[in-house]
Amino acid sequence: MQGVVITCLVILYSVCGAEGIKLRNCNKTDGSTDLHEPIICEGISSNGSVVWYHQYKGVLAQCSVDGNCSTSYSDDYNITREANSTVSQLRILKGGTEDHGVVISCDDRVSSTNTNCTLILKKVEISNCTSSKVVVFEDAPEAITCQNIPRNSGNVWLRSKDGGTEEVLGNCSSEGICFSKNSNRFKITRDNQSTDSQLLILKRFREVAGDQITCEDTLQKTRHTCRLLIRHHPVLSHCNINSTCVNRNVSGSCFINNMFSSDNLHECVWTLKNMNNNSRVNRKAGDFGYSWDNDNTACNDKCYRGKCSLEWQLPQEKGNYIITVTVIGSTKTAFSQVISNDDTCKTFSTVPLTSVSHGATTPSKESLPSEAKNHPVIIIVIVLVAITALIIASVIFFVIFRRRRQQNLRRKDKHHQENRKNLRTTLTRSINVQIFLHHSPEQTRDQEK
Repeated sequence: MQGVVITCLVILYSVCGAEGIKLRNCNKTDGSTDLHEPIICEGISSNGSVVWYHQYKGVLAQCSVDGNCSTSYSDDYNITREANSTVSQLRILKGGTEDHGVVISCDDRVSSTNTNCTLILKKVEISNCTSSKVVVFEDAPEAITCQNIPRNSGNVWLRSKDGGTEEVLGNCSSEGICFSKNSNRFKITRDNQSTDSQLLILKRFREVAGDQITCEDTLQKTRHTCRLLIRHHPVLSHCNINSTCVNRNVSGSCFINNMFSSDNLHECVWTLKNMNNNSRVNRKAGDFGYSWDNDNTACNDKCYRGKCSLEWQLPQEKGNYIITVTVIGSTKTAFSQVISNDDTCKTFSTVPLTSVSHGATTPSKESLPSEAKNHPVIIIVIVLVAITALIIASVIFFVIFRRRRQQNLRRKDKHHQENRKNLRTTLTRSINVQIFLHHSPEQTRDQEK
């Protein structure tokens, strides 16, 4: 069959008006559905004609028993039927957005029965876009995904500041061939015939904070825009949750470092969940005090640090409760602990939500300053370690130097002793020679006489 299929995902919810005739393939519920698949009207009388109706355009096409279909909208719809067939097919070729919410009907002229369904055209959508904002963590960035792209359509990514002129970041074809105008900062990907495309920010995240990111399919021109919210995963430490068995009061606190959110909305949320009834979840905002951290080298840029505290009361219902604290929506660094509301009133060990706990199991200490400044402590430890290492090195050097000096002294003393011995030997020989020379003439004469 000729023509181009629709560029929007068509979801059809059908309400049949009579038995026998019905519409099939009306539930295209997600982007994985084959968009080439037509809407099918089946159960038609094989010896009669069928008529397709549009809620506003009227008759779209009429197909006779010999399979001849006549239509005035051949550019927008492809309607077919084989001779004496009980099935007729409808494909929407283009212009799908104006058909959103439109009722499409299929009429069997012989049996005078019909069925209809409402077209719901699902446009492209940026996933995880909540309240028109999409969050990207600069220390662990994940790709922004545009979904529901028609398989036969390309897509383009755009960026704008405060509703200004849009800048094209890059695009992808339906075959998955992608181009990025600035590949050092933005990576754009898409698989062949995929309904999803990804945009990954590679660096300088805070420069694009607050920008509007738009995904658009190039055929139908449906688009979705979302504002970028840049954050940095907070590090929770010295977390502590305690409960009082008598009045069921719960108190807790956590120190937070490396926290940043480009919208300046820094919040911590405590969640209370009954382990025996997961559907019952209570949430409460904690008391949060924080300050700007100018010397944070662990953060890509400057971040905030602070302390989140909570006072709560457990429900009267007995059981075990999970209390969780989450800061600026970062579930990867959340802290969780189980507290019992029975007669034992026990506080269980920390429940790790992820493999990264960032020291959340360390108990809080009253001696810690309210700012929980860890950097001076680290510096002091480093200085002490350096001094200790210097002392050890000095001792080792002194021992080695003293040993070598003693060895040199012993070597010199031995050498001096050998020199003195040699000198004595030489002197003795010299004296003997002189004595010999002094007495030898007289001894010669005496022998001659």
